[in-house]
Amino acid sequence: MSYYDDASLMFLAGGGAQKDGKAYSVKPVPVYGSEEVTNGDFATDSDWTKTNSVISGGVATITSTGYGYAAIVQNNVLTIGKTYKATFDINSIVGGLRVATSQLITNSGIASVTFTATYTYLDIRRDSSYATTIASIDNVSVKEVLVGDGDFTFSRGSNLAATRVGAGPNYYIEKGRENVLLQSNQFDTTWLQNRIDLTSGQSGYDGGSDAWKLESNNASTTYLSQNVSASGVQTASVYAKAGTANYLTFYNSSSASVWFNLSNGSLGNTNANIDTKIEAVGSDGWYRCSMTFNVATSYLRVYVTDVNGSFPSAIGANILIQDAQLESGLVATDVIETTTTTGTAGILENTPRFNYSNGASCPSLLLEPSRTNLFAYSEYYAAGQWANTDVSLTTNYALSPEGKMNASLWEFPTTNIAARIQYVLGGVTAGVTYTQSYYIKSLSGDLTLRIGTSGAVAGEFEDITATSEWKRFDFTSVASGTTEYPRIQNISGTQGAQILVYGAQMEQGSYPTSYIPNHSGGTITRAADVCGGAGDANTFNSTEGVLYFEVAGFENANENRYISLSDGTSANSLRIFYYSNGATTFFRKYVNSVQTSIVTTSSINQSESNKIAIRYNSTNFDIFSNGIKISTNLDSNAFPNNALNVLNFTDTNGVSSPFLGNVKQVLTFNTALSDADLATLTTI
Repeated sequence: MSYYDDASLMFLAGGGAQKDGKAYSVKPVPVYGSEEVTNGDFATDSDWTKTNSVISGGVATITSTGYGYAAIVQNNVLTIGKTYKATFDINSIVGGLRVATSQLITNSGIASVTFTATYTYLDIRRDSSYATTIASIDNVSVKEVLVGDGDFTFSRGSNLAATRVGAGPNYYIEKGRENVLLQSNQFDTTWLQNRIDLTSGQSGYDGGSDAWKLESNNASTTYLSQNVSASGVQTASVYAKAGTANYLTFYNSSSASVWFNLSNGSLGNTNANIDTKIEAVGSDGWYRCSMTFNVATSYLRVYVTDVNGSFPSAIGANILIQDAQLESGLVATDVIETTTTTGTAGILENTPRFNYSNGASCPSLLLEPSRTNLFAYSEYYAAGQWANTDVSLTTNYALSPEGKMNASLWEFPTTNIAARIQYVLGGVTAGVTYTQSYYIKSLSGDLTLRIGTSGAVAGEFEDITATSEWKRFDFTSVASGTTEYPRIQNISGTQGAQILVYGAQMEQGSYPTSYIPNHSGGTITRAADVCGGAGDANTFNSTEGVLYFEVAGFENANENRYISLSDGTSANSLRIFYYSNGATTFFRKYVNSVQTSIVTTSSINQSESNKIAIRYNSTNFDIFSNGIKISTNLDSNAFPNNALNVLNFTDTNGVSSPFLGNVKQVLTFNTALSDADLATLTTI
């Protein structure tokens, strides 16, 4: 048989595109009902009830200020309990919208949301968390979902702390990024203009006409300024070209500053910075200027100046600029253009992580628990928390596993076997397990290192040999007190040895999770990955079928982990349960809240990739694992009609025990496959 053709639901991480908080399944192909909305193109001012909204010129505009209610409503559109897909065009938006009970929408473009109706009317309204919402919309369509798309809904909370290992050839670590400057290339809006004239439409560094001329109209201090609220390690950047003036100056509220000589690409005076760069872009005199600092700032200014170290400029002095950015981290990354809200890119809070660790050609969907990086600075080791003994540090020295110039050079100029960098970490709990990890690469010298802690308990260190390629080293130990001293130490005493270091992490737990970047000066937490909700009542068969998955848990995991096929509750479900001891796996069947079958095995190595199939019908509950039939349980308890309509990676009672690990594929079948087919399916 062709397993992929015969599957009723098919999720393959290898083909797992993601968007808008979903992990896309290959099957089923969705089917929708007829159009439910009248006058969705707003051709006339009719059929909609409007509050603080208008219909004119073929669009609807929803306007709310001061948390006032604003919406357009159409009655008798929905049937309570049915699932619908709504789509519409957002021409422009400030603030946020919701459609019925769907998720928050904040971006322009084509909005697409799926929701289950809890009332009969359709409303598109201001989200209550925004005081001001102004949105122009068009082409509203609502159709009943007859056959769902099988996509997994996904969430990880509101943070940019997650990373993944991307695809080859370099397998770089990929991060979430955010440009916190508003109107990043519209300098006549959010920006304060001080004694300066602006002219748009100038030839830019990218060959377009999006650059701006900044020209002094007063023989005094001339600048653009934007109020921001930023702390920790930040990098400000802008593209610039000399005009009649030669210097651009960055300056923030804490006096971090640098003068960039745009006539020859050199750096001038600098103050209170970690790093400054001026990098040529092409051959037309454009440069990208950046300033990295570790001070809180309430504003960022861009000055037009004539002289290094001085602010005033002559009347008519001018330069060109384009694409300003302020972001967390040690280096300027690719431009993220912003309008009235900050801009984000990369691995965001609603991004399923298709991970290519260890050079895998096919990815896995990475699902991890919440973890906190306790190191206040994970890439900046000259910060005060890192105590230095006979180690010379150079920040932003070489390419890191991120593919950016943000790896630090550590040099050991003496033969001191106690040469080290050590972090003083207070606030830990005695008797609790912690894991520290670092990316390390040997640059020169035959060097043996020791990683661990300098507490009183013996055996708190592990000796490692740095490799010529980037490698992540980790060490797990039990805290002996309320203060720990994680360290990397040169125990070979090799004089002149050099290593590159990146991505330090200290987390509570018995194994290292994916890297959590931290530039905040405090701690930063990555929320747990929660994935589930695929399929509907038409996708699964409650009479007979097969649930197949290929997954790997985490080594030394001490969490309970579930995968379940259910009706969204604990009443009717099939469950796989990786028990927290790491050695026991349970398979359970529940019918009308009664556990009718259970299979327990210790033959499955949970930290390895396993291919497992559960077959169910009115007489049997069978388990196959990696080509072997584990057991047969006679079971005459049939599920109620349409009971199996939600596939979760979570406990059917909620999200208390989500599956944690790497998911490669999930298939379901609406027939109970034969023993031969299941043996083959769990082997290939």
